Amino acid sequence: MLGASFGFSSTVLTAIILEPRRELRAFHGRVAIGILIVQDLVAVALLAFGNQVSPSPYALFLLLLR
Repeated sequence: MLGASFGFSSTVLTAIILEPRRELRAFHGRVAIGILIVQDLVAVALLAFGNQVSPSPYALFLLLLR
């Protein structure tokens, strides 16, 4: 659980490192950010269901925030 929660910062750190170099819009930058976003989504699922208690149905409304 602790390792999954530390994984969230890697996406932000990567974006901060790639932005000044103008590599965020390059192919390898987009692939790296895409992989890290998928990793973040898996970590959210792991943290949500890791304690054997399913989250509230209202948690699905978080997907509509965009």
